[in-house]
Amino acid sequence: MAQWIFLNELEQARSLYLDAYRAKHGFVSPMIKRRYWDDINWLEQETERLILETVQRE
Repeated sequence: MAQWIFLNELEQARSLYLDAYRAKHGFVSPMIKRRYWDDINWLEQETERLILETVQRE
C-alpha cells in the first residue's frame, strides 16, 4: 500500500478498476482497449459500476 502514493492519478484509477473487477468476477480483467485504459473518466465510471453491482449482489 505504501506504493500507492507514488502512483499518478491514472495509475491509481487503473489499479482500483482491476481490484473492483476481480472482486466482482473472481478473476483478472481481460485486456481493455487502449482508448479506455488511458481514459480516467471511463475507468472511474466502470469502477463505480462494478462496485455497485458487487454490493447489490451481496
